[in-house]
Amino acid sequence: MIVRNFSKVRTMGRQPTAKVTAKGQITIPKSVREKLNLQPGDKVRFEVDDDGGARMKAMNRSIDDIVGMLKPYYDGPAISVEEMNDAIAEAAVERTERALGLLPGRDAAGDD
Repeated sequence: MIVRNFSKVRTMGRQPTAKVTAKGQITIPKSVREKLNLQPGDKVRFEVDDDGGARMKAMNRSIDDIVGMLKPYYDGPAISVEEMNDAIAEAAVERTERALGLLPGRDAAGDD
């Protein structure tokens, strides 16, 4: 491929950068803020790799954005937090009783 516009060659692959201040702060470049739809007050999460790399993820999704996300996995009636907590507690008791041999069936390790 022959590139005739050399100004494009210099900017191809160029990633936005930011400089760390003495207080450890950075300004997220405008192009990144726009791409992630970041607004003042939004939070971001940093994931640091073992090889020295890092990713920044926008934490600006509202609960309205994720409502219905689990719908394909559960088609029953809505369950309250209290009902969920009760079911978890019952399952924990049942698992413990099985592990102690008080109930027939699988033990805590999943063995018969």
